[in-house]
Amino acid sequence: MRKTLRLLGTLALVLAAVLHPRPVTAGIEPVEPDTPTVLPANEDEIAKVMAAADKAKAEKDDKLLLAALMSMETHRAEVFQPVISAAMGHRDAKIQAQAIRAAASHEMADEAKRVLKILEKSKRKRKGKKKGKKKGGGDVSGHVTAAAIDYLARLAIEGAEEQVVEHLTRLFLVQTRMQASYAADVVKAAVHYLGRMKVMSAVPQLVDMVREPVPENPNSASNPPASYWEARYKIWLASEGWVRWALKEITGQEFRTHREWAAWVGLHEKDFKKKKK
Repeated sequence: MRKTLRLLGTLALVLAAVLHPRPVTAGIEPVEPDTPTVLPANEDEIAKVMAAADKAKAEKDDKLLLAALMSMETHRAEVFQPVISAAMGHRDAKIQAQAIRAAASHEMADEAKRVLKILEKSKRKRKGKKKGKKKGGGDVSGHVTAAAIDYLARLAIEGAEEQVVEHLTRLFLVQTRMQASYAADVVKAAVHYLGRMKVMSAVPQLVDMVREPVPENPNSASNPPASYWEARYKIWLASEGWVRWALKEITGQEFRTHREWAAWVGLHEKDFKKKKK
């Protein structure tokens, strides 16, 4: 009965793809992931945003602070930087993530070590859960992780290459992460970072992302449910062009099909293996 339900779920997903066909040219050409347009803030904008930030601090209004940080992501002013820096340590994940994105828009490279620590913190926390340790403070939201990788990509900060590969790989292996609201942001930021930093060890994972996501064995008990494949399919539609851009940046190659990419990877397999420390 369970196998039948899994098969029906997969068939429903395939049928949905047929009834709602993908645009012929969508995602085929390499496209660099877009970043927010950032404009210099004028005097009126500075006054309004700073007034909102000051009020948020005085009244401890997180919603108002979040709104101010969103404005700071698209409008740059030196006076905003102390507010952004302070908010990067906020306990609320949404505020912290937005502050990190605003820091990227302001090219606050002096915060790079801090952002790298945030990413490392999420890695340690994840390993702690895997080993069965008790949950505690300091957990890092997926939205914060996505914002941290986005910051590193936009400012081309070295030092997180293998961590980003791991974040991207694990996203596709864990069903709850694939279906999480932050999944698309993590994919976009990670692909941007890996392409910009030309991370060779990421090529096998990126090549796998070129392939249309369908289960190899729908009848397998270990096959994720249709909701997983639906989430993954949506990400594939949105990200294939970014992935092809990253592959071109890293390898200098361009292939049309996943089969061609897989064959090329097979011929250069030794180049993608991590060096043992």
